[in-house]
Amino acid sequence: MKKIIVFFVFAICISGGGLFLKAQNTVDAPEDNPIDFLGGTHTKDRKPVILPRVREADKVWTKLIWRRIDLTQKFNQFFYYPLGAEGQEEQNGLESLISIIWKGIKDGTIRAYTNDQFTKEWTPEELIGRFEKSRVDTTWIMDEDLGYEVPKPISIQEKLELSDVKKIELKEVWYIDKQYAKQYVRILGFAFTRDVYTVDRETGERMYDGPEDLFWVRYDDDLAVRQLLVTKEVYNSNNDADRRTFDDIFLQRYFESYIIKESNVQNRGVATYLTGDDALWESERIKNELMNKEIDMWEY
Repeated sequence: MKKIIVFFVFAICISGGGLFLKAQNTVDAPEDNPIDFLGGTHTKDRKPVILPRVREADKVWTKLIWRRIDLTQKFNQFFYYPLGAEGQEEQNGLESLISIIWKGIKDGTIRAYTNDQFTKEWTPEELIGRFEKSRVDTTWIMDEDLGYEVPKPISIQEKLELSDVKKIELKEVWYIDKQYAKQYVRILGFAFTRDVYTVDRETGERMYDGPEDLFWVRYDDDLAVRQLLVTKEVYNSNNDADRRTFDDIFLQRYFESYIIKESNVQNRGVATYLTGDDALWESERIKNELMNKEIDMWEY
């Protein structure tokens, strides 16, 4: 009996000593690397995942798709915010996508293209001039001698703010790989788009002319772009500890969008032949065809 009592006393001393040492280690822990609850840094050293190359012979079916992300939608607002003044775009370690890409273009680390074929590049100077340009417009003034209005050209200085960019256009390729008997999608590139308006001379009404692509950026095979995006965190409204990056967002397709064009013989978008609800239904039709293609391809 005495041996049992001695054993339990010894066990308690050992466990108590362990807890004491653990407490000592906790109290005396060095603060060389304190936990940062306001902004993580573990994404700063991340590298983009290299996407596997696919042989052309393994692609038994491909389809080019263009889709648009509306940044005013609640689900997509992490692309657009935070909005800061020039030089103060970054807030709490977060930055809008257009601000990140625009800085990369100006410092020469990212290449910008004039079209979705990625055949011609913009120089940083050309793009800066396009963002801060002047245009010649026409106003009408009353000529007292003639008794009626006459046109007069005026120069209007336009400065495009980053906050004016409220849409992103994606170009992607859908394909079926016969080696895996599975359908995949790759984002080839994206463009930043602003809405263009004109003012009617007689009524003064502001009329919508349509979207304008400012510049295109490669994504799929440009590691400079992905290396930048993989280090830029995105706000998660559900969990601040979930540190997604813009590269994660694109790879995981964590966004809402709608299709505006599919590859076709006339190279025309949906908006050129349908409007309103009909255009939305056409977008849904194309999406459903994409979703069903993999099943239909292997149906016996």
